[in-house]
Amino acid sequence: MAKKYQKKIGAPEKPLESKRTKRLRLTICILYVITISFSALPYVQILKDDGNTGLLTLFNMMIDGFRFGSQYTGIAIISIIMLVIPVTGFLFASFDKTNIYKCLVGMLCSILGIALICFGIGSYVSLGGIFSIITYIFIMFLSVYLMLVISADKHNKIVDYNEKKPKHNFTVEK
Repeated sequence: MAKKYQKKIGAPEKPLESKRTKRLRLTICILYVITISFSALPYVQILKDDGNTGLLTLFNMMIDGFRFGSQYTGIAIISIIMLVIPVTGFLFASFDKTNIYKCLVGMLCSILGIALICFGIGSYVSLGGIFSIITYIFIMFLSVYLMLVISADKHNKIVDYNEKKPKHNFTVEK
């Protein structure tokens, strides 16, 4: 029983996450959840047959895209990708505590999300799409800042380790 709880000698210690990186990571996670919640807002404006404009959410785009047939399948695929991008970013940001992959995925998801909204939907963007673009911009800046903080923390740990090393001052006599 006692061996079960003892730490192995020479086992590598897991690097702890600093308070600053933890706050940034949690902020990015919250922004991804907010971006996912924007999918329930009107995302696209469409012109109906009677001349009025209608508003579609991402869920309506998915359902209507598969319901109306092959000519609207592209809209359904775009809306699925628009939901998968923030979910992927959230999962990486929430589970990757020590590596820098969450920063790279955050930047990639932000670029893909903004490009898909701007070039996939185009000029028909509505309120949910605009808010998503704004949160993707915040996520991009926070991911870059988090990457710089993590690299600075690693550099400081290396410097601290080198300063704690015992320095041998041997004098050579002839």
